Amino acid sequence: GSVTTTVMRTDGLQQLKTALAERASALRPTVQVEVPMTDGARIASLYRAGEVISREDRGDRVVLTIRTEPWRAEQLRDPGGNGRGHA
Repeated sequence: GSVTTTVMRTDGLQQLKTALAERASALRPTVQVEVPMTDGARIASLYRAGEVISREDRGDRVVLTIRTEPWRAEQLRDPGGNGRGHA
C-alpha cells in the first residue's frame, strides 16, 4: 500500500505543479510589439522583459509576442516604453 500511496502523491504533486504553472502563465498577458529590425537595443530589452513566445521578421521590422507581468505589458504597449502614466 505505501508504494501506491507514494506514487499517487508524486502524481498529485506533478499535477498540482502543472496546474499552478498554467495558472501563473494565464495571469501573465501576452503583448505583441513591432520594432524596427535596426533597433537591437529595444529588441534585446524586449527579450529581457518577459518570455518571448514568438518572433516574426517582416522585412525591416520584427514582431515579438511576449508573455509578461500585467504592469509590464502596459509599459510595452506604451509607444514610449516608459510606462509613465496614461494619456
